[in-house]
Amino acid sequence: MKNEFVDKLVTASKQGSKYPSLSLEKPGATTELAYEIQQLFVAELKTERAGYKAAVTSESIQQIMGIEAPVSGVLFSSGEFARNTIIEDAKDLLIETELGFQTKNDIIQQVKPDEVYGLFEYYYPMIEIASPNLEGKPNGIDLIASNSASFGFIKGERIGFDSTEPDSVVVSLSRDNKELHSANCSSVMGGQSIALAWLINQILSQGGLIPSNSLLMSGSVGPAHPATPGQYAGHFGNLGDICFSIK
Repeated sequence: MKNEFVDKLVTASKQGSKYPSLSLEKPGATTELAYEIQQLFVAELKTERAGYKAAVTSESIQQIMGIEAPVSGVLFSSGEFARNTIIEDAKDLLIETELGFQTKNDIIQQVKPDEVYGLFEYYYPMIEIASPNLEGKPNGIDLIASNSASFGFIKGERIGFDSTEPDSVVVSLSRDNKELHSANCSSVMGGQSIALAWLINQILSQGGLIPSNSLLMSGSVGPAHPATPGQYAGHFGNLGDICFSIK
């Protein structure tokens, strides 16, 4: 069953169609099965990996999705957009403000929040362009199996930890100069180091390691917004701005 469903995901990815829903094809599917399918799906895509992402980090959204924890997915190098880019196909896309962290070395052991920053070279202000792209109403199981809405991202200038503490950053997002949200980076799972430790331990629990020079995105700072047409700007305080357009 797993391989048949993975084949359907791969076909949908190649054709640009909606992903099938695991929970409909296999009622009672567990998160463990969903992650097994995600790993097989990502392997079949044969696409260079850029790193990993945390998603659904808000408890209120987890309740809506019918899960009890955040979820993780794989980021692809092909998903990186340049700053000031114009994104022309915005169907079913969501815009999020985030932080992304670049690993120094391979990570092979579980970590605690108070030691996690030592594993990274620097970090970035980031925009995630997410795409659930599911046939049915999104839920946690279906989201995990289809790689947790992974689609694209935009990186800002890299930042050293001795420059600005990640939790101190206040982020806002605007469209056509109208503010959509403003939130503190410490709001993600109670703090960036907590979110990062969760993501690292979650990825390692699936086996293997996190390679050096991997990008880890710790989860949305503030809500996600539908990618309606307009001029967007993510404002990250003294970390700088990230501008882009949806056409």
